[in-house]
Amino acid sequence: MVIYEKLTKLSNGAINTDLIINGNSKSYVQLSPKIIDSVLDLNSYNLGLDGNDFVIQKMQYDLYEKTNTPPKIIIQTVDFATLRKAEGELYNYIRFAPYINVNEVATTTKQYEGFSFVDYNLPFFKYSGQPLEVLDGFASSFNVHISPANMEKGYLQKNLTWDGTFDKFKLENKDGINSSIDKSTCDIFEAYIEECNQKNIKLILVYTPVYYEFIPYDLDRQLLFDYLNDISEKYNVPFLDYSDDELTFKKYYFFNSQHLNKEGSELFTKKLSLDIKELLKNEF
Repeated sequence: MVIYEKLTKLSNGAINTDLIINGNSKSYVQLSPKIIDSVLDLNSYNLGLDGNDFVIQKMQYDLYEKTNTPPKIIIQTVDFATLRKAEGELYNYIRFAPYINVNEVATTTKQYEGFSFVDYNLPFFKYSGQPLEVLDGFASSFNVHISPANMEKGYLQKNLTWDGTFDKFKLENKDGINSSIDKSTCDIFEAYIEECNQKNIKLILVYTPVYYEFIPYDLDRQLLFDYLNDISEKYNVPFLDYSDDELTFKKYYFFNSQHLNKEGSELFTKKLSLDIKELLKNEF
């Protein structure tokens, strides 16, 4: 995986796109900018960050806006993990290492476990125990990556078949799982929506398909959907829900219960792009 490519490009002001795809892995491995570009006749880029909640997503988007032109449209994917509290382990935290001297990055990442006091104050130590990341971080400054991935405009293609991890999940979570909605994260989320409205950026909230058998295990799903529907109405932003799309019933389009594979992702991206095209006609 190319862990520094996106942050390097955005910090260098090298993206400058009409449409940004923002979110976690639901964006990162499921939404193809190439297909979006072909349908909407614009230039898009996928900023999806796997394994991270909205607080981190917003931090990265703020870094994008500092050095790149604001987009006209943002596709913001949402799921049960989007609005959780900013705490605990920061997934793949080392990707932020080259930028922890940036105020926004330092302030945000300190809410999580990952970097230490030494990392923030003695820069070389932030790569301690990460020899490949040292090389990749240095090389990324020259747009050279030692960890090539099947990446296209920020979108990581997953040409995989069903991996069976959902069977293990069901055994370990027979009574389902709870997911929280944190007020402080919601405040940041709503401020982001207001900011987009003020800047005349068209924001579209999207719940991507999940394998249908997972839905009964998501015990707080209705709480999330009630909130998103309320937010959609309050701020006049579209909320596109694909949780009951026909793709959700076809296991061969998924590689696990949460993520479409390459074939499924391309089908879904085409469908989403056409739906957005209709929305844009009506200038929501």
